[in-house]
Amino acid sequence: MVTDEEPLGERLQRLREARGMTRAELAEACVALGRRIERNDIVRYEEGAYYPRLPTFAALARVLGVSMDMLWYGEEEAERLAWGRER
Repeated sequence: MVTDEEPLGERLQRLREARGMTRAELAEACVALGRRIERNDIVRYEEGAYYPRLPTFAALARVLGVSMDMLWYGEEEAERLAWGRER
């Protein structure tokens, strides 16, 4: 079970693997969206060595089919935030 305590890198890796993508495939998909990113960048994000810049983060979320809130905060917190916006 995933908790909101899941670090971004672990969440990114979990989502990538759930979609059956390699790190290289994820990077290539981001390149197709206009972001200059390589497999090694994905490794660094997943290891928590550094965070992607906002445009790259947005491309990662789009490729993975999730909202930026969900990618950053996790499923539960993103849902709570969305609920709060609807009020």
